[in-house]
Amino acid sequence: MKLGLFNLMTLRGSNDGRQMIDETLDLVKLAEAIGFDTAWMAEHHFSNYSMCVSPLVMAAYCAGVTSTIRLGTAVLVLPLYHPVRMVEEMGLVDQISNGRLVVGIGTGYQGYEFDHFGINLEERVERSLEMADIIERFVESEIFSYSGRHYTLKEMPICTRMLNGRRPDIYVAGAQPELVERAARDGWIPFITVGAQGSDVLARQRQYYEGIFAKVGRDPHTMPFAVQRYIYVTDNRADARDAAERILYVNRLAFSMRFNYQELDGAQLKPIPYKDEPTPEQIIDNVIIGSPEHCASRIIAEAQTVKMSDLSCFMQFGGMEGRRALRSLERFGAEVVPLLESELGSVITGSPRSAVPRAASG
Repeated sequence: MKLGLFNLMTLRGSNDGRQMIDETLDLVKLAEAIGFDTAWMAEHHFSNYSMCVSPLVMAAYCAGVTSTIRLGTAVLVLPLYHPVRMVEEMGLVDQISNGRLVVGIGTGYQGYEFDHFGINLEERVERSLEMADIIERFVESEIFSYSGRHYTLKEMPICTRMLNGRRPDIYVAGAQPELVERAARDGWIPFITVGAQGSDVLARQRQYYEGIFAKVGRDPHTMPFAVQRYIYVTDNRADARDAAERILYVNRLAFSMRFNYQELDGAQLKPIPYKDEPTPEQIIDNVIIGSPEHCASRIIAEAQTVKMSDLSCFMQFGGMEGRRALRSLERFGAEVVPLLESELGSVITGSPRSAVPRAASG
C-alpha cells in the first residue's frame, strides 16, 4: 500500500492564496521526508473550494522543491482542457520533475465550472473517454492524430513527451461505468473517495468496482484500488471536533457544487447545510480522526477489508491552519506509519525515511 498526500487548497476566512501555497509546499516537503509515495494536487475553478486551478502547474512548482516524491494530478478534469495543450504540459511537467508525474484523470462533476468554460456537463463522459484515447496515443507515439465526435487533431509531433518515453501510472476518479470499464481494460487504477462517510460505504464501493472488473474479464481480486480518506492525528477531543467541523464545511461546499445550488459572495461559497448531513460527532466516527493508535487501527482494518493499493491522506481541510496540519502529518509519520508497517508490511515505496523535521509549533 502506497501513501499519498492530497492537497485541495481550500481558502477560508483569513487564508490567502500565497499563504496556502506556502503551507502546501511545507506539507509536501514533510511528506517527502516521511517517505510518502505521491503528493496529489486537486483541480477546481471559480470559488474558494480550491485555489488550485491547475494541478500540472502546482506539480511543476513542487518539483522544484522536492526530489523523490511523485507528483500527481487529482484530478485533471478532462473535458475542461484542449487535449493538445494538456498532453504537451503533461510531458513538460514529467521532464521538469525527472519522471515523477502521476496522471490522475476524471470527468468532473460541477455544473458551475462547466458553465463558465462553456462545456456541456452532459457530455463529460463522452469527452473524457475521447481525451483518454488521446492520452494513450500521446504516451505511445511521438507523432499521432485523432478523430472523434468531440475532438479532431491533425497529425502532429509532440516533443515534450514523458521522460524517456515512459508510461505513467494513470488513476481514474469517478464511478461512471464506461470510465471504470476503460480503467479495467487498460490497467488504470480506480481512485475513490467516500468523503465523510464510513468504512461500510468504502466496502460497497470496492464491490461495485470488482463487479465491473469481472465483467470485462479482469480478476477482481487483484484489482488495484486507491482510496482517499480524511486523516487527522490528535489526542485532544476538542481538536478532533474542530477538525470534524472543518470537514463538514468542505462537504457543504462540495454538495452545493455537485447538486448546483451553490451561493457565492464574490468567490466565497456559502456553507449551506444539506439534507441528512452528519454531525461532527458522526464525522469523527466515520473518518480517521484521533490518536495515532486509533488512526492506525482504522487504516489497517480498511486496508485489509478493501485491499487498498494506495491511501491518499487528506490532512489539511476547511481552512485549517498550516501548523496544525503539519503537526498532524508529523505525528502520522512518526507514530502511525510504524504501526501500519508492523501489521501491513511496507506501506511506503518512495524515498527511504530520513529524520522527520519538526513541525511548526504554536
